[in-house]
Amino acid sequence: MQPSLQGSLKSFRLFDLLTFLSLCKKTGTLMLARNGSSATAYFRAGELVFASTDQERLRIGTIMRERELLDASQAARVAEGQASDERFGASAVRLGLVSDDQVRAVLKVQVSEIIYDALTWSEGDFLFHDPMELPDWAVTIAVDLTNLIMEGARRIDEWEQCLQLLPDDQVVFRVADDPELQERISLSLDEWKVLFRFDGHKNLKQILEESAEQPLDLYRVVYGLLASNLIEEAPADPSTRNTLRQQMSEPIPSPAGHTGKIMSPAAIEISDEEWKELEDDTRLLVSGEATLSRRDVKRMTTSTPRLRAIPPDGEARFFPLDGAAYVIGRSSDAAIRFNDTGVSARHAKLTRERDGYAIEDLNSRNGTFVNDVAVERRLLRDGDEIRVGRVVMQYQVLYSVD
Repeated sequence: MQPSLQGSLKSFRLFDLLTFLSLCKKTGTLMLARNGSSATAYFRAGELVFASTDQERLRIGTIMRERELLDASQAARVAEGQASDERFGASAVRLGLVSDDQVRAVLKVQVSEIIYDALTWSEGDFLFHDPMELPDWAVTIAVDLTNLIMEGARRIDEWEQCLQLLPDDQVVFRVADDPELQERISLSLDEWKVLFRFDGHKNLKQILEESAEQPLDLYRVVYGLLASNLIEEAPADPSTRNTLRQQMSEPIPSPAGHTGKIMSPAAIEISDEEWKELEDDTRLLVSGEATLSRRDVKRMTTSTPRLRAIPPDGEARFFPLDGAAYVIGRSSDAAIRFNDTGVSARHAKLTRERDGYAIEDLNSRNGTFVNDVAVERRLLRDGDEIRVGRVVMQYQVLYSVD
């Protein structure tokens, strides 16, 4: 059968391949091979549901021993008592050494470990076939692929590998405008803090210099955020808006050195019958410290806000707020500056108070509006919409810097 996508992991990394399959909501089978080792991953509508491998250290018996569900003698007993067509887990249950629930949990962990291992492969080959032929004995998982990508990035432990993944420290990133993705992704509090440092103005080197984290730790987080589409490269020209997500809606050429056809999402149809609701396994497969959603972070921490601004050109900009005061205006010395004729030179002022930031109109020509109501001064709440001239801003409470 002719693969719909094939190539080399040396030029098209598995991080990027998984992101592509997720964004395109592909259903099919991904086969990976490297130096005599192989792994197979199964996808339904862009979600990883199962994986298998021929590597002994990732076999279910090995994982059971590592998790102390079985000792060496018990594992040997299971292997000896296995029928020719019986799976190791089923044999362990039949012998009364483990429960069916324990086997299912280990099988789900096995799937994630196979992917984490493959994410470290710097070379190898891949093939993707559109039909997905899931084995009858497969125990499927239900975890957002973005969470698995982030967990894989956490496991990168080589500085040289991070430098290969992010070779240019002059690149300026911004937070991708996808609140739905931010709600379902599970990050640690430190990862959330890194995420919202990307305001579309500071480059990676500047953020590294300002950060208290070790460079390796920060690079791991940044690459995970980038691979998961939580951040994107900010265009040098504000009129340029061709982000990765917009590119994915267009026909995409095959990567250099690859054969096969990569289809645009518009050509992909997933029937309702192909998907069924499964129990969420995120907390089982992702490290315990990284299980905070954006809503969790907002609920458990004090406020450090930002402004999400949409000027007339339509290009979203982000302004983290951690100072005592900010002037909003058209003047070159305004801390939050907009080149819009409807905005006065010194239009409004944000002042930090005990309960957050208050906005005050500075006798502007066209007034300052909060939720379409003209104000002279008002304490802002999470989600408030501010309008100055033709510029619309949203006040967002994100996380604590303490």
